[in-house]
Amino acid sequence: MSLILGGSLSTMLFGGLASLSAASKATSSRAIVQPEVVRAFTLAGFPWLMAEIYDDIVMDDESAAAFSVDEELPPYHIHDLSTSVEMHESMRRLSRELTRVGLSEEESRIISLAAGSHHDRLFLVREEARSIARELGLNPSSPLIAATEAMEKRVIDAEEYMDLSMDLLGREGR
Repeated sequence: MSLILGGSLSTMLFGGLASLSAASKATSSRAIVQPEVVRAFTLAGFPWLMAEIYDDIVMDDESAAAFSVDEELPPYHIHDLSTSVEMHESMRRLSRELTRVGLSEEESRIISLAAGSHHDRLFLVREEARSIARELGLNPSSPLIAATEAMEKRVIDAEEYMDLSMDLLGREGR
């Protein structure tokens, strides 16, 4: 699947959203995270991993609200660990365009948020979503990158890394 940056989409992205990004306040390490990434770490037994690596975990308001009521997950204080950001109209327009090209609503919102916000990392589960994010000039990462960084920072050991990596690879394939 390929996203062709037509005139209106590229103008919207590089016009309005670029100025939003430049105006955003930087933190020491800020990750914009698809809730499915945090869900994957939680279900694998590492619900705290993202908070150990990044100072600020960011989701859009709608994703954060949906994540907080996910009955599949054990009680988890995502609101204590993350910042939810309200999306501006230009972000919502981009999100609608991304949904039209085949991304899920959640992926579309997170990519739109990343396009209009300062961040050090953008985590998305599916390669298709990461590919479209790259076409938009973003630098998306697989959840495996977070696991690798956790091992490099000695947050998890090599055995935990191997177990977590196998679990994450299984989820990406679904």
